Amino acid sequence: MFDRMLSLLVALGLALLVWLYARSFDKVYELPEVPVHFLCPADFPLRPRFLDERAGRLSLRVRGPARSEPPKVYAFIDLIQGHCSTPGSYQQPVQIQLPKDFELAQEPPPSASFQLMPVERPAPAP
Repeated sequence: MFDRMLSLLVALGLALLVWLYARSFDKVYELPEVPVHFLCPADFPLRPRFLDERAGRLSLRVRGPARSEPPKVYAFIDLIQGHCSTPGSYQQPVQIQLPKDFELAQEPPPSASFQLMPVERPAPAP
């Protein structure tokens, strides 16, 4: 019984060391100007617009494998789910899409405030 417990502790210790070793190759990337896009359904009759221009960009910190180029990170507000379907002011979470093996190295970004306004269509020609 004692031998099994000792073997289990040794195995867990080795697994922890391997995990820490693998994490030592990670790098934290500072991404100061990630644009926030709107993900809209096809033929969406409204035009999204941020209430504050600064809400259209995020500063993010992500952790992942060391590379010569920073990772491509996408930030977006999902309007496809149908929660925002009428003109007005809204506040929705910003979703982040990260490359494989990357993770946020910070708290998730705050929600963003925006307006949905009807799309102005040109009047038909007489």
